Amino acid sequence: MSSLDDTYEMMGLFRQRLEAFNMHLDESMRELRQWHQVLDGDWPQDQTKRAYIDLVTPLETFITNYVAHTVPSFETFLAGQYHALGAFLQDN
Repeated sequence: MSSLDDTYEMMGLFRQRLEAFNMHLDESMRELRQWHQVLDGDWPQDQTKRAYIDLVTPLETFITNYVAHTVPSFETFLAGQYHALGAFLQDN
């Protein structure tokens, strides 16, 4: 079983990696939207385009909601837990 010091260290690393992942995900979605705008006029309204849109739209909606709502809530929660553990470890 690991110590709370190890848990604190791993939580800090997790927060850093999660932040990097979330930033990369957000940037990827912005780039995808930009490419959609660039290609929209050149891609005819055919069955392939409709199938692509039907596939991508739910994913884009999910990721947009994740970045806009879940990420801030979870980052706030993690920060609170991280700082509480840090305070506990300093006091003991």
